[in-house]
Amino acid sequence: MISALHLLITYQCTRECPHCFAWAGPVGPTMTAEQVTEFIEAAVAAGVEKIAFEGGEPFLYYPILAHGVRLAQERGLGATAVTNGFWAVSERDARRWLAPLAELGPLGLAISTDDYHGGSEEARRADVAGHAARQMGIEPMIFRTSIENVMFRGRAAHQLTDSATRSAPAEFTTCPHESLLEPDRIHMDAEGFLHLCQGLCPGRSGDGNLRDLLDRKNLERHPIVGPLASGGPAALLDAFDLSLTGTYADACHLCYRGREALRPHFPEYLGPDRVYGVF
Repeated sequence: MISALHLLITYQCTRECPHCFAWAGPVGPTMTAEQVTEFIEAAVAAGVEKIAFEGGEPFLYYPILAHGVRLAQERGLGATAVTNGFWAVSERDARRWLAPLAELGPLGLAISTDDYHGGSEEARRADVAGHAARQMGIEPMIFRTSIENVMFRGRAAHQLTDSATRSAPAEFTTCPHESLLEPDRIHMDAEGFLHLCQGLCPGRSGDGNLRDLLDRKNLERHPIVGPLASGGPAALLDAFDLSLTGTYADACHLCYRGREALRPHFPEYLGPDRVYGVF
């Protein structure tokens, strides 16, 4: 049973990081307060224990973020906000941003900071955000990405593969990062796509409840998830007789390229457009 629902509050972000799964950037759809309420209530009904608010950059839509954190706390769910810390211009500013959220109850804070997230000013703000959080009793989680742990999907599949070692498609026979048939976490975005992995969707909001959409038997029968779960990206290519030439940086890279080729046939399962760089 899933333990965490990650709400992609917005695809908008202050950065356009080259390793971003979601192709976040200056424009993109954003959840309404009504959607946040709907998705959290669906999570409660499915027995989810934690809600993570991310994007894009969720702090760009602070009222929606605060509404979600408040509702999660009221429903007895753990709440975590994910950010790059753009708002932490000074420690005083950082405390002002964090205080209203912290007052709602226990809050997790995850801060992304590395070379892909910008230069020295962005790194400084992330450090300020972390320090301010600790002063307020919030122990931040710091996420740093290097080329060694990039997953080559989304924007990374287009911008970072030249710096990676490559292997033939037949080498990739497992999905190394997601438990596709028994997911521990899922993502929901502002367009209603439910993601097992960014751009790999068992359905959309309104297609059924979370328990049914994530039922193991339904996932095994899913035209994309089923082959990936049984034999990784190599099995997906075999299932549809896809002939992808060349070599690939990792399983994510091959899977992503295979899904790009299949999108015209399965738009309901392979979306939204922006996760595949289509705007």
